[in-house]
Amino acid sequence: MKKIILLGLTLATLKLHAQSLTVTGYVKDADSRETISFCNVVMADNSTGTIADASGKFLLQLTAADDKAAMIVSYMGYRPDTMLIDGNKKEFI
Repeated sequence: MKKIILLGLTLATLKLHAQSLTVTGYVKDADSRETISFCNVVMADNSTGTIADASGKFLLQLTAADDKAAMIVSYMGYRPDTMLIDGNKKEFI
């Protein structure tokens, strides 16, 4: 089974506006580095989630309480991947 990676998950677009966060990034295949379209991106501890677009890009609007939460990315044929969101970091690869 293939593995998903979150390449260029950028929290530089992390914006603190009235206790909210914006998390954006791209989902790519760990081996080929090709983007994965329409995969699921959800927070582990609540029902907040989205689907990546045709270019693998996603955007999640979170609350400040989610700044230390786990994000799960899944797609059929791939193992789900989990990444911890850290509001203090600006970029993850």
